[in-house]
Amino acid sequence: MRDLGRDDLADDLLSYEAINGSEPWKRRAALRLLEIHLDAEEYDAVGEISDRLLAEYPGDPDILRAALEALYWLQQDEAVLTMIDEIRLDDLPDYHRREVGLFEAVALARLGREGWRRRFVELFSNQSPSSIHLRADGFLDQEDRIAAFAPHER
Repeated sequence: MRDLGRDDLADDLLSYEAINGSEPWKRRAALRLLEIHLDAEEYDAVGEISDRLLAEYPGDPDILRAALEALYWLQQDEAVLTMIDEIRLDDLPDYHRREVGLFEAVALARLGREGWRRRFVELFSNQSPSSIHLRADGFLDQEDRIAAFAPHER
């Protein structure tokens, strides 16, 4: 449907499948719907959809991760830190596990919590180079927080 320029119809069909479909298509449609809303930066919609989905799929790491990303972009940092405790990180792909580390470090920094610098140092020193590092560096630079680090930590 998207190839035909009918994004609205594609979203309606995905929503219908996510609500009324049978497994495994139901869950897959729901996850795709979350991805679409994340890509469109419709974070409130992601929150609403993930709340409904978590009632049906409690503790689902993919749904929790999508909800977490929405909270991160909405800068609801207390909620980000609370949700991180609910996610089974071992159930996530490596990139998403590292991304959760970024969300935690940024949330701690924005809240001014003790240990935020240590979390960033761990983020950089315990992971192989990736786009997560670029995003973390971008946050630190944009927020003018690099000066908070000792020279050996930079």
